[in-house]
Amino acid sequence: MGNVVVDPRNGNVYAGGYRQGTATAPRPTGEVVRSTDGGKTFTSVTTGLNTLGVEVHLDPESPNVLYGSQSRIVGVVNTGAPAVPGGVFVSNDSGATWALSPVDPALSFPNEEVYSLVALTIATATPPASVVNVLAAGGRTDLFAPASIVSAFGSGLATATASATTNPPLTTLGGATVTVTDSAGASQQAELLYVSSAQVNYIVPAGLAAGTATVAFNSGSSTQNQQIKLGPVAPGMFTFNAAGLAAGSVLRVSADGTQTAENLFQMDRSGNVIALPINLGPATDQVFLILYGTGFRAAGTANTTMTIGGQNAQVSFAGDQGAFAGLDQVNVLLPRSLAGRGSVNIVLTASGQTANTVNVSIQ
Repeated sequence: MGNVVVDPRNGNVYAGGYRQGTATAPRPTGEVVRSTDGGKTFTSVTTGLNTLGVEVHLDPESPNVLYGSQSRIVGVVNTGAPAVPGGVFVSNDSGATWALSPVDPALSFPNEEVYSLVALTIATATPPASVVNVLAAGGRTDLFAPASIVSAFGSGLATATASATTNPPLTTLGGATVTVTDSAGASQQAELLYVSSAQVNYIVPAGLAAGTATVAFNSGSSTQNQQIKLGPVAPGMFTFNAAGLAAGSVLRVSADGTQTAENLFQMDRSGNVIALPINLGPATDQVFLILYGTGFRAAGTANTTMTIGGQNAQVSFAGDQGAFAGLDQVNVLLPRSLAGRGSVNIVLTASGQTANTVNVSIQ
């Protein structure tokens, strides 16, 4: 008796089985082991288990809840070990501790398969919520806005791997579709930027009502549904690297009106993307940051603010980038008082919703 399961929501690997008895403890004992590093190492999580063998199953609604089945264990002669009734163990803390769920004594069959079936039935009664929707810029999961770019992660999302080759993107890609149904019952198909078995990048259709929406991922052979919350504005900012370097560029406007585009990043000797410090130049220059994100176009320039290094900065434009589907743009004038500050944090707020913090370097 035993099995191995992988939790698709957090990647934890669980194995159920039993540990062979010893001379001093002749009864085999049930054991569950857990790996949080993709199966490289396992740790025993057996506190509270008192079984002959265990099969472990995931709760489809709660990622921390597990079920384990046990057989009725007969007493061990000449050791004083008592009999243990069969039942189903439940863990509410990812296997750290277990407790035997109350079972009618009349159901304590000496057949472990009965309880394997009970646990398996509980764990598969409802399809697992195995798709995670993440805003492509900033990684928020709590709120999404129409016309924003979302990355969905799961398994079996598509039967092929494909990227969009048209602008605007199509609503069918690699045989897969994504349909969003809003709180008012209106449904629209989403434009698709990328599809694979494990990931789908899509654009939330414009015009959907705020509230809870259902996203249906159709791979061409099966459909998985997941709920998200929609709101008018849910801003996120793209970055060039894991350190939060803002994705965008610099636009320098000289006194004579000459406009010069400059980079915000450079490559180090190891090929890593790092910040390229911004030179504010002479006092007659105006230096603008042009930054990219998603989910804030509906706020518009009037309802978008930004702080840079803790100072309020003048937003001259915030809205649809115009050339790429789902991409938003914000233009902001760099205060000259930031000269010499080095790395400074940038915080965008749109209609009261705050985006993830990004940064640039100013020399």
